[in-house]
Amino acid sequence: LVVAGKNDFSKFNVYGPGITEDVIVGYTYHFNIEARDEFGNTRVDDGSTLGLLSVFMEARGEDRRTGALVKTAFDLVTVKYEKEASNEASSEKWLEGTFRVMFKTKTSGGIYATISACPLAGMSCSHMESDLDTYDVGASAIGSSPYTASVAKPLGYVSSAFTGSGLQGGVLGEGMSATEPLPVVIEPLDAYGNVVELAAGSEALFSVSITPPTGMAASSIAAIDDGFALNLTATATGNYFVDLAYNGSSITAQGPLEIPVYSDYPPVDPAQCVDFGEIFEECVVGETCTSNVQLYSEAKDPTCYTDQSTGGLMVLSTQRYAEIVSRPEACVGVFYPFTMSGEGGESYVTVLADSNRVNEIIADGKGTYEAKMAFSISGLHTVETKVGPDPSSRWIQTITVPIGDGKTKIIKVFSSNTTELSVSTFPT
Repeated sequence: LVVAGKNDFSKFNVYGPGITEDVIVGYTYHFNIEARDEFGNTRVDDGSTLGLLSVFMEARGEDRRTGALVKTAFDLVTVKYEKEASNEASSEKWLEGTFRVMFKTKTSGGIYATISACPLAGMSCSHMESDLDTYDVGASAIGSSPYTASVAKPLGYVSSAFTGSGLQGGVLGEGMSATEPLPVVIEPLDAYGNVVELAAGSEALFSVSITPPTGMAASSIAAIDDGFALNLTATATGNYFVDLAYNGSSITAQGPLEIPVYSDYPPVDPAQCVDFGEIFEECVVGETCTSNVQLYSEAKDPTCYTDQSTGGLMVLSTQRYAEIVSRPEACVGVFYPFTMSGEGGESYVTVLADSNRVNEIIADGKGTYEAKMAFSISGLHTVETKVGPDPSSRWIQTITVPIGDGKTKIIKVFSSNTTELSVSTFPT
């Protein structure tokens, strides 16, 4: 009589959905783990190995906004020992003594699975240190774990996400026959919020209706990398309501998109403005470093900027600033890029490097201002961005106000293209 040898975890056979086959988000699947000895012979396990097995599964994909890697653990992963083989009536097949892993995910992306045998029953372990908080160096990989071949695919087009600056409205200023194009991006999503890739030619299945029917027009819908896109153009001010449908079914289930068109820009809201750029990542002594400032203007009812005690325009002074940034929710709306019109727009933005004003500031005409500066000494330096004053604003901004949270940024300036910096004192 010839019998199989002892378990050899590296020879275990692992196959099935999520390992050798792609799966669909939202459904429950099983894959199989078959015990083998060191020669690869099938070994009927007595079930005792079940207490040693540790299975961890996650979906890995990119954040559709930033491109950063996103890891999401599966909602359900359980392991069961099957003493008997599947019968003819079973929809899935397995051998006697097989370990069956049941799993489900709500997140699409590449499937990453680690299957380990722990040194002792009941331990939580993995042979990949980064996968689990509890890690034991004695853990053994099952088969060729980790497994990364399969993909969790979105369930199907159920809803949509809408992005693009066009959602925040536009301006039809004096002498303008039409607004600039207002772009809107449609991202098809499944029931769990995963982006769905539609077949080529699907853009022809979208339709757009606008209320009121005159004053705003929509371009044809085109396929892009992130989904589908259209441009809205208005020839009259007012609020427009845009409904979109796909293959005859509405995709604006939460209500039509409301697109305001103004005769002039609402005021800049300093608390919503942001600064960003390479200077906050890496700056080298003697080289030109840039800081970008994005102004945002709030699109809301003018009464939000009315002093209720006097009936006049609210004055943005030091005393009133805290009141304005914490105003009622009803007066906190959406924000769109703002560019100061006319001459002197750049002077509205003030950037201070180590308390010294930066003179070279350039506007791109779309609400972004670029400040260029250089440092002669390595170490920690300060950068502060302010906006104002602007007496012509819908609120009367009489002071220069720090943007965002109002805090001064601390940056690192390196002596060369290094990645580490050692400093002994903090700048005052």
